[in-house]
Amino acid sequence: MTSSAFQCRAVSPALPRRAFLAGAAGLVGAAPFGAAASAAPGIADLAGGDGRASALARRLAGEFVTLRGYFAPSVTDGEFLLYEAPAAPCQLCGGLHDAGASLVAAGAEIPAGVSMLRLIEARGRLAIADGMPRLEGAGLSLV
Repeated sequence: MTSSAFQCRAVSPALPRRAFLAGAAGLVGAAPFGAAASAAPGIADLAGGDGRASALARRLAGEFVTLRGYFAPSVTDGEFLLYEAPAAPCQLCGGLHDAGASLVAAGAEIPAGVSMLRLIEARGRLAIADGMPRLEGAGLSLV
């Protein structure tokens, strides 16, 4: 009788347990630094408290950016305002309180279901008009 050429051998782990745990701990510890480095700019990074374009906005002018914020209608057709926080009227006084930095987004189709209290994402070409940043040709989606 002939013997089979196949033999079963136990496989040892490629990494010792301690090396794996040390590497996993290192990844967890470094995660916040990686997230901060890859974070997209926010509305406040592009528009100052006075609405003027920041140095970052001037550097990014002409490039496509994606911003997350809150919708607020505009009196100009084809435009809306994008705020850092909801700009809904106050339940107590009826006025608008500080909703943070904002900029104008132009050219977006307003989808059904958009609300001043729901987070949205706008993508468009960053432009600066009269010192104020704005998104041109913006696309809008609900988050």
